[in-house]
Amino acid sequence: MTSKKIIGNVVFDENDKIYTEKTNADHVLYRGTIMEDFDKLIDNRVVVKSIDLKSKGEKPRERELQALKSLRHPNIIYCHGIKFGKSRWYFVLDFYPFSLYDVIELYDKKDENAKYFEADRIKILKQLADGLGYLHDSKIIHRNLKPTKVLLKEDFIGNIVAAISDFGFSKKLDKGNECSFAGKDMGPIGWMAPEIENEKTHDFSADIFSLGCLAYYMFTDGRCLFAIENHDENFPRIMQDNINKNKSKIVKDQMFELDTKYTDDIYSTFCIISSMVEHEEDKRPSAKDIKFHPLFWKADRKLKFIKTVRNVEKIERKTKEWPKKVINALEKKAKDHKAEDDKAKEYIYVDVTGKSFNNWIDMIRVDKIYPHLGEKFAEYVFNASIKFVESDNNKTQPPMTESDPKSTYGYHRREICYLLRLIRNFNEHKEHNFKLDDGITCFTKIFPKMLVEVYKTMEQFKDEYTDLKEFYPNELGNLTKKLGQLSF
Repeated sequence: MTSKKIIGNVVFDENDKIYTEKTNADHVLYRGTIMEDFDKLIDNRVVVKSIDLKSKGEKPRERELQALKSLRHPNIIYCHGIKFGKSRWYFVLDFYPFSLYDVIELYDKKDENAKYFEADRIKILKQLADGLGYLHDSKIIHRNLKPTKVLLKEDFIGNIVAAISDFGFSKKLDKGNECSFAGKDMGPIGWMAPEIENEKTHDFSADIFSLGCLAYYMFTDGRCLFAIENHDENFPRIMQDNINKNKSKIVKDQMFELDTKYTDDIYSTFCIISSMVEHEEDKRPSAKDIKFHPLFWKADRKLKFIKTVRNVEKIERKTKEWPKKVINALEKKAKDHKAEDDKAKEYIYVDVTGKSFNNWIDMIRVDKIYPHLGEKFAEYVFNASIKFVESDNNKTQPPMTESDPKSTYGYHRREICYLLRLIRNFNEHKEHNFKLDDGITCFTKIFPKMLVEVYKTMEQFKDEYTDLKEFYPNELGNLTKKLGQLSF
């Protein structure tokens, strides 16, 4: 008796099973092929998911059926069709060679598939946020996000694409924006938002919590945020108990396991993960909020934002209105590090090790990340001719004495507005011989808090200054509100 089966235009072999986590007799995956003449660019490989109707239960298969029938998004697994048999259902799905779990935990990172391990994980997080945003717009909560449910494949031009899979625990919200689990119908232990296991009503923010756990997993190469002790990763029940008790690896507002191999912006990564795993669901950002976060900005957008803030500050500086709301708000973030401890945490001139500085020129002076800048660049900025950049509103500033630096930057080296001004002018005028690469990355690495803190601060002015609006969601959810509650 042949082991091959045909479903419509798809053929698969019942002996060619794909063994994934906890695959068993009631839920089996097979490799299949679409039997049509395709262009060579089209991948005709598929996966056939077979579900036993007796043992799987009514609700999970109905949920998956309803979700997969309607969803069409590049970061959601695509369903080509469904066949209903007497004892089994067959879902024909896109083929993905690896899950996120496979890539990080299982295969040899030096083999021919190393490109998956080396994929840009910030892009993967952005794709997952895009997929969740689409799901939530479709009024669907996934409720089963974990590493084995994130699938990866290579597109036609060589980019790694992530997709959310397995909708057996998903829920379509036809009325309202909240739902609850019934009985043992539970999500993934160790990755689940606390309100779900506590059998409280929950909403889309439950998916955001799981996404935050996934983000930490990616950026630490397989570690878990709520696995406090060694080997806790092997005990999901312990991890879930820690989630329920709000016990994580966040120590003094830092995540020490974040790996610079996967994110060159540790502070922004910390901020976005911290916001997603908030214990109180109403403090978590929405998927749309997440997509606007500076972590996902390319260098040109970061530079554009700095220039926009500089222009806003310049406009306000020239007005006769007092007090200067924008300037005061920005400078509040750059408090003297001698301030009382709880307020000193807001101080922007702090490196990733927690060391604070009196002014931003000194921080450039001791920087080890860009050795071609350091002392020489700091001295240039400190002592450059004042003609390099004219001081705004000179008449209102105290006269410089012989002991003062000759440059406007040197004189205002304790003000964040002049750091932003330096970045803008050194990119616009280029009247110097220092190599600043893309013009912004060197500054965001030397000042790891700068971009996120300025972004948080300027959100309150986006309606007053229209040029700022493009950098924020139209209806900002909890992102900057949440970030503003953190102690830095």
